[in-house]
Amino acid sequence: GPDAAAIVRVTTNFFRQPQMRHLSWFLAGDFNRAPDRLESDLMTEHLERFVTVRAPTEPTQIGGGILDYGVIVDRALYSQRVEASRNPQLASDHYPVAFLARRC
Repeated sequence: GPDAAAIVRVTTNFFRQPQMRHLSWFLAGDFNRAPDRLESDLMTEHLERFVTVRAPTEPTQIGGGILDYGVIVDRALYSQRVEASRNPQLASDHYPVAFLARRC
């Protein structure tokens, strides 16, 4: 929901610490907002250059809408190769999302 960008900001700041800069990270879950809305919020937070939102193209919630997806730090070597896809199996009111890295 409205705190999604703040969660990404706090995570980004944590991994900007000198002792953490060598690490890559990936957040995934139910963000309770559309991926394009989070991307807009990330621009407001000035984080759009540091992270990439990876979302499936099909709704992840039974009622429609894409709410379940991931955010990856761009310094990860594989960040541009990660794809998100909805798993057709139903676990609850949301569909599971799989994240896979394409081969080079």
